[in-house]
Amino acid sequence: MLSTTAVLVETRPSLQPINPTVIAALHLLETSGARDLDVRLVARTVGTSVSHLHRLFKEALGTSPLRYAREHLMRQAKDALGNTALPCREIARRLGYDDPLYFSAVFKRVTGMSPREFRQGLAAARAPV
Repeated sequence: MLSTTAVLVETRPSLQPINPTVIAALHLLETSGARDLDVRLVARTVGTSVSHLHRLFKEALGTSPLRYAREHLMRQAKDALGNTALPCREIARRLGYDDPLYFSAVFKRVTGMSPREFRQGLAAARAPV
């Protein structure tokens, strides 16, 4: 299975190549959990400032590094909710959230529904008619 970065690079509509600094930052953001999410550390690791990294992300992806990382975590959460029977608190823990209620609040803010509602909606959609 391709990483999100590989899919993003392949399906991006722009003809401009993605800056290597952005690609390196994407890898770091995708491999860190919520607990380890620190854009300052990512910027320092890839050899740039936070403001420059933010500008590069906006130009290349139309979003900020923090928003990208949060949405990546929520894509992982959706996958786990849809493909496992793990309780929400365990999914939250695996994604690096110490507080399952905070995880649920972030999930709802990003997706518009709670993890439970998301899982129930998937179950209803998969149920035979």
